Amino acid sequence: MALITLWRPNRRDFLRGAVLFAGLLLAGGCSRLQIFGPAPSKTVRWAILADTHISPNRNETILGFRVYDNFKAVVEQIREAAPEGAIICGDIARRTGLPGDYAMVREIIEPIRRRMSLAFVLGNHDDRDNFLKAFPENPGQSAGIEGKHVQVIELESAGISLVLLDSLGIVEGPGELGSAQLQWLAQYLDRNPRQPALLFAHHRLGETDRDQLLEVILPRKQVKAFFYGHQHRYLYEQIDGLHVVNIPAVAATAKVKEPLGWVEAELSNRGGRFTLHAIANDTSLDKQVTTLQWR
Repeated sequence: MALITLWRPNRRDFLRGAVLFAGLLLAGGCSRLQIFGPAPSKTVRWAILADTHISPNRNETILGFRVYDNFKAVVEQIREAAPEGAIICGDIARRTGLPGDYAMVREIIEPIRRRMSLAFVLGNHDDRDNFLKAFPENPGQSAGIEGKHVQVIELESAGISLVLLDSLGIVEGPGELGSAQLQWLAQYLDRNPRQPALLFAHHRLGETDRDQLLEVILPRKQVKAFFYGHQHRYLYEQIDGLHVVNIPAVAATAKVKEPLGWVEAELSNRGGRFTLHAIANDTSLDKQVTTLQWR
């Protein structure tokens, strides 16, 4: 057992400490006294990927890429890395979210399905009903929004929450969160003002209701980052202190200088460390690490 000694200052020591503290305030300003924020939490590891575009055809190619082989390679790397969970940021299915697409996805992810939490957000090539029939079990708590698949995963050891939003409007249509989901998100964040929240969706900031989403999340500074797929790119941006991260596609890309693969995320309530695992196309950034600090 560790020995803890309690120190009780006398008046002279107390005054000396007060003077030193006042000097720190004058020299650096209150905004620099980060030591009085939340204590560092445990770091957890999650895999983040997007745009698998799987069909029942194992030999199907998109833009010359063998999508089945790409997804199998990513699943094998995730199995070896053994994170606590994985999130697929939409466009799980090939084009219109047919039952056979999701049956093949279940087959491919079988090596990791029972080893970790697997969570999904839905994209414009997914079908909500067919997905839920294929994947009735989902980690976290459902937000209970009619016509939307919205989940919250509380990572208590890390002191953060993962909020999985649903930007599927109509199949093969533009992204849309909708007023009911935005209202729920504002209420959820207001109930948890001190816990860092990371948001996940398929479309960049909801797409058609981007302005309404930003009105909800930018004033609520516990929202630290927004992760999305859809654009088949790997990109980090900031909007008024909010980190906005485009996760690379697994299946294919038309962009010569873009990697295909997944991102290994080490997360805590202080920030994240993100390692790219590039499996195809431009692999020059493979193992590149990007570190983000939450404000």
